[in-house]
Amino acid sequence: MKKIFITCAAILALFSSCTSVLDKEDLSSISEDKVWVDKTLTTAFLNALYVSIPSWDTAAADATDEATGGGNWTQGTTTPDNMSDTKDSAPTWYWPYSDIRNCNIFIQNAQNPEVCTIDRELADRLTYEARFIRAYLYFEMVKRYGGVPLITIPQEMTDDLYVKRNSTKECFDFIIDELKACAEGLPDSHSAEDLGRVTKGAAKAFLGRVFLFRASPQFNPNNNNEHWQTAYNYNKETLNYLIGQGHALYDDYGKLFLDEMNKEVIFAIRYENPTRTQKRDATVRPITFSMNNTGGNHPTQEVIDRFPTIDGGTYTYADWEKEGKDIFALWENRDKRFYATIVYQGVTYFNTVMELNENAQNDYAYGKNVGSKTGYYSRKAIDESLSVTDCQKSGTDYIDIRLAEVMLNYAEAAVEVGKTNEAFDMLKQIRKRAGINETSSNPEMKGKVYGLNPNMNQTEMREAVREERFIELLFEQKRLWDMRRWMIYDRQITELEKTSMQSELQQLKNQINPHFLFNMLNNANILVKEDPDEASRLLTKLDDMLRYQLNDSARQEVFLSADIHFLTGFLELEKIRRDHFKYLISKEGDVNNVKIPPLLFIPFVENAIKHNPDSENLSYIYLYFRVEHDELTFTCENSKPLVPVKKETGGLGLLNVQRRLELLYGKDYSLRIEETETQYKVHLQLKL
Repeated sequence: MKKIFITCAAILALFSSCTSVLDKEDLSSISEDKVWVDKTLTTAFLNALYVSIPSWDTAAADATDEATGGGNWTQGTTTPDNMSDTKDSAPTWYWPYSDIRNCNIFIQNAQNPEVCTIDRELADRLTYEARFIRAYLYFEMVKRYGGVPLITIPQEMTDDLYVKRNSTKECFDFIIDELKACAEGLPDSHSAEDLGRVTKGAAKAFLGRVFLFRASPQFNPNNNNEHWQTAYNYNKETLNYLIGQGHALYDDYGKLFLDEMNKEVIFAIRYENPTRTQKRDATVRPITFSMNNTGGNHPTQEVIDRFPTIDGGTYTYADWEKEGKDIFALWENRDKRFYATIVYQGVTYFNTVMELNENAQNDYAYGKNVGSKTGYYSRKAIDESLSVTDCQKSGTDYIDIRLAEVMLNYAEAAVEVGKTNEAFDMLKQIRKRAGINETSSNPEMKGKVYGLNPNMNQTEMREAVREERFIELLFEQKRLWDMRRWMIYDRQITELEKTSMQSELQQLKNQINPHFLFNMLNNANILVKEDPDEASRLLTKLDDMLRYQLNDSARQEVFLSADIHFLTGFLELEKIRRDHFKYLISKEGDVNNVKIPPLLFIPFVENAIKHNPDSENLSYIYLYFRVEHDELTFTCENSKPLVPVKKETGGLGLLNVQRRLELLYGKDYSLRIEETETQYKVHLQLKL
């Protein structure tokens, strides 16, 4: 039973059932006096505070490497002005001071015996619950913004509402003191009808999370070992306490979220239809099964690649491509967490064999069950028994704290204080539950235990713990905050931007290749008809140039001398094709030892050739290269015909050339173009 979500209206309706309708008071309002003298109303007030705790939120995963998505948090442009000021828009914005005010009202009144006359033991217990919720809300703000104004009493309209911001340390101290008090004052457990209320174990586990955050690079930039030692001591103590209370890893990872309040659950935000429901199921399910929702939290192929195999090894998309197996090999022999978390091609889901895109790398390939951008869906915590019409009213709980997280918190702190053996023990237990074999017959896995090297150094163990957190807690709204507290969010985004940049650079370079090849082949075709011997010599040159284009240009960098040789061949071909044409290539400085991106100058030369033909007069192209003081200067001058050449559409274009230069050199380049009636000049400077 989920009694903590009964509303005041429901309670009053229950009361009214014992009396005549004609005798009822106005039930649309309840006086404040009645709230504090009736334990049912006092409890209902407290119950409403639980709703303020953040719960299911698909945006958190989409802002990380867990899934496709992004937005302001990925771009680093989040401000109060461009985000919605509601708790429903978390993680992008969060400012729950109205909820904190309600906590303050409850705490102040419940602790005043003259106001609150209900059983004192009950009043004290409910007060600790309110203090826990308030501490939770403050921590949610601190992990986003650092120090925030600490308001611990209800403000009146006559008060100064512009409260000074407290320091981050002051906020942490307050949260820690509050949670310590809760851990002392709350009961070890609750009766069945009160499951979901915060317990001593929940307060201790949450405090362990707080200590871990305080010790992490985001809040501990100097890596003060004292903070790590505190996090280690407290999380170890908490883990032992929870195990002593009967908590353990739930045997079936796939049913972890669906078998509610099982032995692994420490604290959960509870839902029950129709009292309180959530729409996360509808948001995440495939569109076919979710009443036209678009689907969210689409795992990428990179996420799939990170799931271990049952022998603890790895099997990536690159491995699959190399082996040439059918697509289903990508998803075979993974650990249990994969099958409980991921929907993939051919799996039975909602009693339906899923027909998603067969190329899992294609970001926007839609299959018959449309909606996924990646070919994958998230399966974790989705209740497949809910019909399409009921999926927007899911009663599946959100598990905020479970034993596996406490174990990983303890493991992370253990690594930082040099107790890697203890961290390794936690990883072994988690991987054993995941169905990974303790040993493997694979020669590449010799000596490993559950796929892990037992002799990892501190750096290796740190990465192993972080990777296990990623897989174990995938789509549980932990990754975003892990990335931020580890200060790897910027690094991760930088890597993504780098990958994107390389892809764009390749596209820009590929735009050069077919255009340039067409021009060369056209030249050869003309000469074959006019002079076969000359055509043969030309084709030999063409072969040399194509080898450069197909081989050397595939590299990230080539010697400047090689690119100049390529341009020489190109201009020589042009001279063979055209009458009244001359070219000059001048070189100054050490051009033999300078490296540049391939095909960097050909767009300018192509453009010069394209716009300087003059059938009546001599046309020319002059190229100048100068290397001096770690700087390369390139100048391309070309004549302009007396009769202007009709401008053609298409081609690479100056904008694309500039974009490539921006991606390659950032601010370390300058491009200047000069044009007169008779001449066109490009002047490019590059810092080497």
